[in-house]
Amino acid sequence: MATEHAELRALVKIAGLFDKRPRYYAYKMLLNAGLLILGIAVLFVWDALWIRLLDAVFLAFVFGQAAYVGHDAGHRQITNSDLGNEFIRVFSSFFIAISRTWWISAHDEHHKNPNNLGKDPHTRIPLMAFSRDQAQGMGRVARFFIRFQAYHFIFLMMAEGVGMRTTSVGFLLRSGLGNLKKAEELIIIALHFGLYFGLIFSVMSVGQAILFIIVHQVFFGLYMALVFAPNHKGMLIVDDETKLDSLRLQVLTTRNVKPGFFNDLWYGGLNYQIEHHLFPWMPRCNLGKARLIVKKYCEDHEIPYCETSSVESWRQILRSLRGVSASV
Repeated sequence: MATEHAELRALVKIAGLFDKRPRYYAYKMLLNAGLLILGIAVLFVWDALWIRLLDAVFLAFVFGQAAYVGHDAGHRQITNSDLGNEFIRVFSSFFIAISRTWWISAHDEHHKNPNNLGKDPHTRIPLMAFSRDQAQGMGRVARFFIRFQAYHFIFLMMAEGVGMRTTSVGFLLRSGLGNLKKAEELIIIALHFGLYFGLIFSVMSVGQAILFIIVHQVFFGLYMALVFAPNHKGMLIVDDETKLDSLRLQVLTTRNVKPGFFNDLWYGGLNYQIEHHLFPWMPRCNLGKARLIVKKYCEDHEIPYCETSSVESWRQILRSLRGVSASV
């Protein structure tokens, strides 16, 4: 019932978990800035290729951490000020070179329609299918690749970083340069890559620079996909005919990854995905406390609450992908 979602929201509100945590986010942003400076400094101090490639992997992690801050600002988790959240979104967009307008539009649609094959953008991935009906509705070439999707999924994930950039730039270009906000976003992305390529090619040979860029972008995409895939892949798939109230829609289509220091850092709080979907405006540092309330509420109301280890989440994802592959 919709009233159950409201009742659960009231319990969480009483606990003070919707209160903003600006000091936490100030710490996170300063830490990310420090890690970025460290990663750049390594490029100037050491010229050994293996150190620079390790640094590329490290900087992929730093970019991912910055993406989490942009994600949270997109949900207005950081401050009650729209201007403050927008400023952080602009900075994050410059940091990782992804359109904030495109991201918010697609991500909000995902939150409203999780795992809905007709509406959730995260279920529309080239050469992938997440249900038998979706697979059987595709063309012959796509169905051929879907037979092996449990194996090529990892390679598609490596392209996630590049894919997000090209999709967001395409979104901005389709809007036309007459749209001042979107023209400004294109300029921000262009500035990012101007500095990015300028810095890399100024301290490395062409061969080293190309290798560094490939490693950095592949690992950034891989990091993002490894974090996002466990959230919903292998969980309940729905369509417009599915009859679920808002609470059950969000809980049954979503999976948590068990909490802990490493997981909380690695996933940027998105391992509490059920709580995040129920209350997307909640500061991520409060999600762990909300989990205790939500989990008990689901148990009391006999609502299945999925929480697994990271390894088990991937077992479930690959099992689901193989099941769809077997249908084509």
